[in-house]
Amino acid sequence: MPDIRDDFATLHRTARETRRSRLPARDCDRDEVIGVLRTKDLIGATEVSDTPDIRSLKQISPVVADTSRALDVIKALRASTVHMALVFDEHGNFEGLVLSAEVLHPTRLVPTIRPDGVLNPAMPDFGADVARLGEITGADTARMSGCLDALRQRRAHFKAHGATATDHDIPDLMTVRPDPPEAQALLSKALAGTIDTSEAIRFHNRRSSNAAVRARFGRDVGADIPHRVDWVDGLSVLLNRVGNERSLHIIAFTLDESAYAREPAPMAGHWPALRVGPPWWFHDSPNGIARYFDQVAETAGYRNLAGFSNDTRALLSIPARHDMWRRAVARHLAGQIGAGRFGMADAEDLAPLLAQGLARDAYKLDAA
Repeated sequence: MPDIRDDFATLHRTARETRRSRLPARDCDRDEVIGVLRTKDLIGATEVSDTPDIRSLKQISPVVADTSRALDVIKALRASTVHMALVFDEHGNFEGLVLSAEVLHPTRLVPTIRPDGVLNPAMPDFGADVARLGEITGADTARMSGCLDALRQRRAHFKAHGATATDHDIPDLMTVRPDPPEAQALLSKALAGTIDTSEAIRFHNRRSSNAAVRARFGRDVGADIPHRVDWVDGLSVLLNRVGNERSLHIIAFTLDESAYAREPAPMAGHWPALRVGPPWWFHDSPNGIARYFDQVAETAGYRNLAGFSNDTRALLSIPARHDMWRRAVARHLAGQIGAGRFGMADAEDLAPLLAQGLARDAYKLDAA
């Protein structure tokens, strides 16, 4: 990022070497971004003066928070002639840029089902949410058969609106297949609030582990810490029932990096339905991605991975996260070429697959 206090020769050289039409300009401090410089203005400035006033060349760019709503960002960009906005976090730290092309081009948005509220008895409003599910669908959700019918109805509703996946948060990984009376007994206890936590099937991290923070601010505000799970026994019942179905895609996400090479990678290499999800949460970082490839690619193979996806609520960070993934993919493939494991032709085939092809296939986006 050019510093507006740099001598003009340095700024002129930066403008000539970059491939960008505009550059954010800082004033000494990296987080003190004061505007945008057009490269053509910097290159052409010497035609007007030998010592051009650089500050007079800067353009004012919209400033948005990294938590801004998409419609607010679009409104700001449409009102600006600069075609980019500067993104800052709540502490005033400069996060990066969002370009008009990233948010104004035609976008396909599809929903994803997240039914934890009506599946996990540990949720504080479980009973009320299950009752509401019954109201919406007209099913008797106090009975297991009615609850399953209601879930099938909502799944069909989401599919009709473009959904291709469901998303489940499972702190402790275990799959069982109880007989109908036992399943009904568990549901009845859960609805009455008398179920023992050891009876509830509750995958990868302990949420809200700071009791004081949780008591003051509620759930899902931090202190989510990874812990180990048993993938083989935990998924045994499920995979032995549907794991050989090639039309079903089960994408396994985990924050437990120690498990990748030991369980998810060899399991995905064997079970047709299972794929290893990408590094995520605080592991979708350059080093986290490098560790991920090092542990999964050799055993699972690339085509048993699910590409890259991200569930961040910070909308404006999504393009940057995907750009980081693509760069990390390029670095990984370059390392494989350098080690003599495959050549450039293989890397050229794998790069677009890892960038988007595997994700599109895993979530069946082209079939939706």
